[in-house]
Amino acid sequence: MEDLSMDDLLAALQTTQKAKTTSRLSERNVVELVNKLKQLGILGDDLLYTMNGREYLTTARLRSEVAACLRRAGGRLPLVELPALLGVDLVHCERQARALVQASPGDVFEAQGELITQQYFDGLAAEVNEMLQDCGMVSVSELALQYGLATDQVLSALSPRVASGAVNGRLDAGLLYTPAYLRSVKARLRGALR
Repeated sequence: MEDLSMDDLLAALQTTQKAKTTSRLSERNVVELVNKLKQLGILGDDLLYTMNGREYLTTARLRSEVAACLRRAGGRLPLVELPALLGVDLVHCERQARALVQASPGDVFEAQGELITQQYFDGLAAEVNEMLQDCGMVSVSELALQYGLATDQVLSALSPRVASGAVNGRLDAGLLYTPAYLRSVKARLRGALR
């Protein structure tokens, strides 16, 4: 074997690749074989099949694909969109979404059938801050309606960001306002009372 040149080896490889095989397994036979190995416990329970039935993936791989879809979606992703994106049944997607939430406490959470990250709320806070600087005052209920979130979620997301200064304003009684807005309201009130 040592006396063969590179050309001889390439020719042998090409001949081998062109040779017809006498026995082949169909896709159906492979699926049946994998199912039987799974049934016998040789492959384990963490192997999932896709909705088209042609591919298998592990639960760890599905969890990482759920996390990747969440990142691509900008940090907010409805759970019902996962089967179409990943080609896996909703039950398996929901299970791995819950595992993702448990694996990253405080960073990713599930609310109203959606996965939401803290990075999403950071972006939302930046948008709200920009809107607040333009308008002077914004209602939390309006923000909840605009972003399709519960009012409690918006409050819990904005409160620490207002306290840290990420949102330049005050949060009081369901209203978010700037000090400049408060001064202008006081000035108008003084003018009306004179």
